[in-house]
Amino acid sequence: MVNFRQVLDYVMGKQLPSGAFAAEDGVTPDTLVTSQIISLLYYLDVSGQFSREIRAAICYLYGVQLPSGSWTGNTAQPETLVTAWAICALLKSGLEITSDVLQKAWIWMMNRQKDDGAFVQASSIIRSNIYVQGYVMRTLALVDFSYQTNKEKGLKWLQQVQHASGGFGLYPNTEPDAAITAYVLHGINRYPVYNQGNLGQKARLYLLGSQRPDGSWMSTYPLVNSMEATAMVLFVLRLAGVSGEPITKGFAFLNQFFDLLNWSEIPLRNMATSILAFYYGY
Repeated sequence: MVNFRQVLDYVMGKQLPSGAFAAEDGVTPDTLVTSQIISLLYYLDVSGQFSREIRAAICYLYGVQLPSGSWTGNTAQPETLVTAWAICALLKSGLEITSDVLQKAWIWMMNRQKDDGAFVQASSIIRSNIYVQGYVMRTLALVDFSYQTNKEKGLKWLQQVQHASGGFGLYPNTEPDAAITAYVLHGINRYPVYNQGNLGQKARLYLLGSQRPDGSWMSTYPLVNSMEATAMVLFVLRLAGVSGEPITKGFAFLNQFFDLLNWSEIPLRNMATSILAFYYGY
Protein backbone atom coordinates (compact mmCIF):
# COMPACT_ATOMS: atom_id res chain seq x y z
CA MET A 1 0.00 0.00 0.00
CA VAL A 2 1.23 3.49 -0.86
CA ASN A 3 2.34 5.54 2.13
CA PHE A 4 0.53 8.89 2.30
CA ARG A 5 3.79 10.58 3.31
CA GLN A 6 5.49 9.46 0.09
CA VAL A 7 2.73 11.09 -1.93
CA LEU A 8 2.72 14.23 0.21
CA ASP A 9 6.48 14.76 -0.19
CA TYR A 10 6.11 14.31 -3.95
CA VAL A 11 3.29 16.89 -4.10
CA MET A 12 5.23 19.44 -2.04
CA GLY A 13 8.17 19.07 -4.38
CA LYS A 14 5.96 20.30 -7.22
CA GLN A 15 5.31 23.78 -5.83
CA LEU A 16 5.87 26.45 -8.47
CA PRO A 17 8.22 29.45 -7.99
CA SER A 18 5.11 31.65 -7.61
CA GLY A 19 4.11 29.69 -4.51
CA ALA A 20 1.15 28.13 -6.29
CA PHE A 21 0.53 24.51 -7.17
CA ALA A 22 -0.27 23.59 -10.73
CA ALA A 23 -3.36 22.51 -12.59
CA GLU A 24 -3.55 19.32 -14.66
CA ASP A 25 -0.93 20.53 -17.14
CA GLY A 26 1.69 20.72 -14.36
CA VAL A 27 2.58 24.31 -15.33
CA THR A 28 -0.39 26.67 -14.93
CA PRO A 29 -0.90 27.99 -11.35
CA ASP A 30 -4.22 26.78 -9.96
CA THR A 31 -5.87 28.68 -7.09
CA LEU A 32 -8.22 25.82 -6.20
CA VAL A 33 -5.46 23.20 -6.00
CA THR A 34 -3.23 25.61 -4.07
CA SER A 35 -5.97 26.23 -1.50
CA GLN A 36 -6.71 22.51 -1.21
CA ILE A 37 -3.06 21.69 -0.53
CA ILE A 38 -2.71 24.42 2.13
CA SER A 39 -5.82 23.07 3.87
CA LEU A 40 -4.50 19.52 3.54
CA LEU A 41 -1.26 20.38 5.34
CA TYR A 42 -3.16 21.76 8.32
CA TYR A 43 -5.58 18.82 8.30
CA LEU A 44 -2.67 16.36 8.44
CA ASP A 45 -1.04 18.44 11.19
CA VAL A 46 2.21 18.77 9.23
CA SER A 47 2.04 22.54 8.64
CA GLY A 48 5.08 23.15 10.85
CA GLN A 49 7.20 20.99 8.56
CA PHE A 50 6.20 23.01 5.50
CA SER A 51 5.98 26.54 6.93
CA ARG A 52 8.07 28.09 4.14
CA GLU A 53 5.97 26.44 1.44
CA ILE A 54 2.74 27.51 3.14
CA ARG A 55 3.89 31.14 3.40
CA ALA A 56 4.69 31.16 -0.32
CA ALA A 57 1.31 29.64 -1.19
CA ILE A 58 -0.56 32.13 0.99
CA CYS A 59 1.31 35.03 -0.61
CA TYR A 60 0.18 33.66 -3.96
CA LEU A 61 -3.46 33.66 -2.78
CA TYR A 62 -3.15 37.25 -1.57
CA GLY A 63 -1.81 38.28 -4.96
CA VAL A 64 -4.59 36.75 -7.05
CA GLN A 65 -7.63 37.82 -5.01
CA LEU A 66 -9.96 39.87 -7.19
CA PRO A 67 -11.05 43.41 -6.21
CA SER A 68 -14.53 41.99 -5.52
CA GLY A 69 -13.06 39.77 -2.80
CA SER A 70 -13.46 36.48 -4.68
CA TRP A 71 -10.97 34.12 -6.30
CA THR A 72 -11.26 32.34 -9.62
CA GLY A 73 -9.61 29.21 -10.93
CA ASN A 74 -9.60 27.80 -14.43
CA THR A 75 -12.68 28.30 -16.60
CA ALA A 76 -14.36 25.08 -15.45
CA GLN A 77 -14.15 25.87 -11.72
CA PRO A 78 -17.10 27.73 -10.17
CA GLU A 79 -16.01 31.04 -8.64
CA THR A 80 -17.91 30.36 -5.41
CA LEU A 81 -16.18 27.00 -4.99
CA VAL A 82 -12.69 28.47 -5.49
CA THR A 83 -13.47 31.33 -3.10
CA ALA A 84 -14.77 28.96 -0.41
CA TRP A 85 -11.58 26.88 -0.63
CA ALA A 86 -9.34 29.98 -0.52
CA ILE A 87 -11.18 31.25 2.57
CA CYS A 88 -10.81 27.82 4.17
CA ALA A 89 -7.06 27.76 3.50
CA LEU A 90 -6.53 31.25 4.93
CA LEU A 91 -8.62 30.53 8.02
CA LYS A 92 -6.65 27.33 8.61
CA SER A 93 -3.43 29.35 8.37
CA GLY A 94 -4.57 31.52 11.27
CA LEU A 95 -5.75 34.61 9.39
CA GLU A 96 -8.59 36.26 11.30
CA ILE A 97 -12.03 36.46 9.72
CA THR A 98 -11.94 40.18 10.55
CA SER A 99 -8.88 40.79 8.33
CA ASP A 100 -9.45 42.91 5.21
CA VAL A 101 -8.67 40.00 2.89
CA LEU A 102 -11.17 37.63 4.51
CA GLN A 103 -13.83 40.25 5.19
CA LYS A 104 -14.05 41.07 1.49
CA ALA A 105 -14.07 37.40 0.55
CA TRP A 106 -16.63 36.49 3.19
CA ILE A 107 -19.06 39.24 2.20
CA TRP A 108 -18.73 38.22 -1.45
CA MET A 109 -19.41 34.55 -0.65
CA MET A 110 -22.36 35.20 1.66
CA ASN A 111 -23.95 37.40 -0.99
CA ARG A 112 -24.09 34.35 -3.24
CA GLN A 113 -26.65 32.62 -0.97
CA LYS A 114 -30.24 32.72 -2.19
CA ASP A 115 -33.37 32.89 -0.05
CA ASP A 116 -33.86 29.12 -0.31
CA GLY A 117 -30.41 28.50 1.23
CA ALA A 118 -28.58 27.51 -1.97
CA PHE A 119 -25.34 29.18 -3.03
CA VAL A 120 -25.02 30.14 -6.69
CA GLN A 121 -21.93 29.19 -8.66
CA ALA A 122 -20.59 32.66 -9.41
CA SER A 123 -21.46 36.36 -9.71
CA SER A 124 -22.70 35.77 -13.24
CA ILE A 125 -24.14 32.23 -12.85
CA ILE A 126 -27.26 31.97 -10.73
CA ARG A 127 -27.63 28.19 -11.02
CA SER A 128 -27.03 26.33 -7.75
CA ASN A 129 -24.45 23.55 -7.78
CA ILE A 130 -24.50 20.83 -5.09
CA TYR A 131 -20.71 20.35 -5.27
CA VAL A 132 -20.31 24.07 -4.51
CA GLN A 133 -22.90 23.89 -1.73
CA GLY A 134 -21.05 21.13 0.08
CA TYR A 135 -17.79 23.04 0.27
CA VAL A 136 -19.37 26.36 1.18
CA MET A 137 -21.02 24.56 4.11
CA ARG A 138 -17.63 23.17 5.10
CA THR A 139 -16.12 26.67 5.06
CA LEU A 140 -19.04 28.09 7.07
CA ALA A 141 -18.44 25.44 9.74
CA LEU A 142 -15.01 26.94 10.43
CA VAL A 143 -16.56 30.03 12.03
CA ASP A 144 -18.22 27.98 14.78
CA PHE A 145 -21.24 29.73 16.26
CA SER A 146 -21.62 32.52 13.70
CA TYR A 147 -24.00 32.56 10.74
CA GLN A 148 -26.28 29.89 12.21
CA THR A 149 -29.25 30.95 10.08
CA ASN A 150 -27.20 30.76 6.88
CA LYS A 151 -25.84 27.35 7.85
CA GLU A 152 -29.26 25.94 8.69
CA LYS A 153 -30.76 27.20 5.44
CA GLY A 154 -27.87 25.73 3.45
CA LEU A 155 -28.11 22.34 5.16
CA LYS A 156 -31.88 22.16 4.75
CA TRP A 157 -31.45 22.89 1.04
CA LEU A 158 -29.11 19.89 0.79
CA GLN A 159 -31.74 17.74 2.51
CA GLN A 160 -34.33 18.87 -0.02
CA VAL A 161 -32.20 18.01 -3.06
CA GLN A 162 -30.97 14.62 -1.81
CA HIS A 163 -32.04 11.87 -4.19
CA ALA A 164 -34.36 9.13 -2.91
CA SER A 165 -31.42 6.73 -3.29
CA GLY A 166 -29.42 8.79 -0.79
CA GLY A 167 -27.03 10.19 -3.38
CA PHE A 168 -26.54 13.69 -4.74
CA GLY A 169 -26.22 14.84 -8.34
CA LEU A 170 -24.27 17.84 -9.53
CA TYR A 171 -27.50 19.84 -9.74
CA PRO A 172 -30.96 19.37 -8.19
CA ASN A 173 -33.04 16.80 -10.07
CA THR A 174 -30.00 15.25 -11.79
CA GLU A 175 -28.92 11.63 -11.36
CA PRO A 176 -26.92 10.89 -8.21
CA ASP A 177 -23.16 10.70 -8.53
CA ALA A 178 -20.63 9.03 -6.22
CA ALA A 179 -18.08 11.86 -6.25
CA ILE A 180 -20.65 14.61 -5.66
CA THR A 181 -22.16 12.57 -2.82
CA ALA A 182 -18.71 12.18 -1.26
CA TYR A 183 -18.04 15.91 -1.56
CA VAL A 184 -21.30 16.64 0.25
CA LEU A 185 -20.38 14.22 3.05
CA HIS A 186 -17.02 15.96 3.41
CA GLY A 187 -18.81 19.30 3.53
CA ILE A 188 -21.24 18.31 6.28
CA ASN A 189 -18.72 16.41 8.40
CA ARG A 190 -18.66 19.22 10.99
CA TYR A 191 -22.46 19.15 11.37
CA PRO A 192 -23.14 16.02 13.48
CA VAL A 193 -26.94 16.31 13.36
CA TYR A 194 -26.83 16.02 9.57
CA ASN A 195 -23.70 13.88 9.10
CA GLN A 196 -24.72 11.24 11.63
CA GLY A 197 -28.42 11.62 10.94
CA ASN A 198 -30.62 10.55 8.06
CA LEU A 199 -28.86 12.65 5.42
CA GLY A 200 -25.39 11.25 6.12
CA GLN A 201 -26.51 7.65 6.68
CA LYS A 202 -28.48 7.54 3.43
CA ALA A 203 -25.57 9.08 1.51
CA ARG A 204 -23.10 6.49 2.82
CA LEU A 205 -25.45 3.63 1.96
CA TYR A 206 -25.73 5.03 -1.55
CA LEU A 207 -21.93 5.05 -1.86
CA LEU A 208 -21.58 1.49 -0.62
CA GLY A 209 -24.23 0.39 -3.13
CA SER A 210 -22.63 2.19 -6.08
CA GLN A 211 -19.14 0.66 -5.89
CA ARG A 212 -18.11 -1.01 -9.13
CA PRO A 213 -16.92 -4.65 -9.34
CA ASP A 214 -13.29 -3.54 -9.73
CA GLY A 215 -13.47 -1.67 -6.41
CA SER A 216 -13.73 1.81 -7.90
CA TRP A 217 -16.31 4.55 -7.81
CA MET A 218 -17.06 6.57 -10.93
CA SER A 219 -18.28 10.10 -11.57
CA THR A 220 -20.15 11.66 -14.48
CA TYR A 221 -18.73 15.06 -13.51
CA PRO A 222 -16.20 15.90 -16.28
CA LEU A 223 -13.56 17.25 -13.87
CA VAL A 224 -13.46 14.08 -11.76
CA ASN A 225 -11.85 10.83 -12.90
CA SER A 226 -12.22 7.41 -11.27
CA MET A 227 -9.04 7.91 -9.24
CA GLU A 228 -10.32 11.06 -7.54
CA ALA A 229 -13.84 9.69 -7.12
CA THR A 230 -12.53 6.51 -5.49
CA ALA A 231 -10.12 8.37 -3.21
CA MET A 232 -12.79 10.82 -2.08
CA VAL A 233 -15.32 8.08 -1.36
CA LEU A 234 -12.75 6.06 0.59
CA PHE A 235 -11.86 9.14 2.62
CA VAL A 236 -15.43 9.98 3.67
CA LEU A 237 -16.30 6.35 4.39
CA ARG A 238 -13.20 5.85 6.54
CA LEU A 239 -13.91 9.18 8.24
CA ALA A 240 -17.24 7.67 9.30
CA GLY A 241 -15.57 4.47 10.53
CA VAL A 242 -16.65 2.23 7.64
CA SER A 243 -14.40 -0.80 7.10
CA GLY A 244 -14.51 -4.23 5.45
CA GLU A 245 -14.44 -5.53 1.90
CA PRO A 246 -15.62 -2.36 0.10
CA ILE A 247 -12.77 -0.41 1.66
CA THR A 248 -10.17 -3.12 0.92
CA LYS A 249 -11.29 -3.36 -2.71
CA GLY A 250 -11.31 0.41 -3.07
CA PHE A 251 -7.74 0.77 -1.82
CA ALA A 252 -6.60 -2.06 -4.09
CA PHE A 253 -8.00 -0.12 -7.05
CA LEU A 254 -6.47 3.17 -5.90
CA ASN A 255 -3.05 1.62 -5.37
CA GLN A 256 -2.99 0.49 -8.99
CA PHE A 257 -2.67 4.11 -10.16
CA PHE A 258 0.44 4.65 -8.09
CA ASP A 259 1.91 1.28 -9.00
CA LEU A 260 1.27 1.42 -12.75
CA LEU A 261 1.47 5.11 -13.67
CA ASN A 262 4.40 7.47 -13.71
CA TRP A 263 3.52 9.82 -10.84
CA SER A 264 4.19 12.82 -13.09
CA GLU A 265 1.11 11.74 -15.08
CA ILE A 266 -1.19 12.09 -12.05
CA PRO A 267 -2.67 15.60 -11.54
CA LEU A 268 -1.84 17.15 -8.15
CA ARG A 269 -5.53 17.47 -7.41
CA ASN A 270 -5.89 13.67 -7.63
CA MET A 271 -2.77 13.26 -5.52
CA ALA A 272 -4.11 15.55 -2.79
CA THR A 273 -7.40 13.64 -2.59
CA SER A 274 -5.53 10.33 -2.52
CA ILE A 275 -3.40 11.54 0.40
CA LEU A 276 -6.57 11.96 2.48
CA ALA A 277 -7.62 8.40 1.70
CA PHE A 278 -4.18 6.90 2.37
CA TYR A 279 -3.92 8.89 5.61
CA TYR A 280 -6.89 6.98 7.02
CA GLY A 281 -5.91 3.67 5.43
CA TYR A 282 -7.86 0.45 5.72
